[in-house]
Amino acid sequence: MQVAVHPLGCRALFGLPAGELAGLDLDLAELPRRGRGSSGGGPGCGRRGAGRSGFAALDRALLARSRRHETGVHPDISHAFRRLLGAGGRLAVRDLAGEVGWSPRHLTDRFRAETGLGLKQAARVIRFDRARRRLAPGAPLARVAAETGFCDQAHLTREFRALAGCSPSRWLADEFTFVQDRPAAGAHHDRHG
Repeated sequence: MQVAVHPLGCRALFGLPAGELAGLDLDLAELPRRGRGSSGGGPGCGRRGAGRSGFAALDRALLARSRRHETGVHPDISHAFRRLLGAGGRLAVRDLAGEVGWSPRHLTDRFRAETGLGLKQAARVIRFDRARRRLAPGAPLARVAAETGFCDQAHLTREFRALAGCSPSRWLADEFTFVQDRPAAGAHHDRHG
């Protein structure tokens, strides 16, 4: 199993900010050695093919962990994250800093320490994620780019190459391969009729 954790949920689950886990790929059982809190993966965690019981065990383990740690996320950081998400990554750092009453540099530094990303990096990832979710077969890339805060289709393509390692059309083709590879219902591939 793999679990994606909201950056502001890391303190509640692991007792430390996402910024301290940024760039790491750890098994849940490794966190006690690296983090400040005690933890255990819980029954069923880390077992392949654990099925429904594995998901239930994971739910129990995460719930138990979240009760052990205080959230500790500064309210202004939570506000900045929510606003950035709500704006689709299209919010100037200086405007956001003005909302919370901090300097842009101080807000960016505190945000990075909590999430592992600076505000501009987080905005970039949010825009990319929104564009990625809107891609669909037949959807014009220029429209997706405009709707998700990119200057144009070329800008969207550059960001895809930088963040996903491929173009939007390649990503889309890879994502929908299972649909494209299936023969049409009732289609016969016999040349002899």
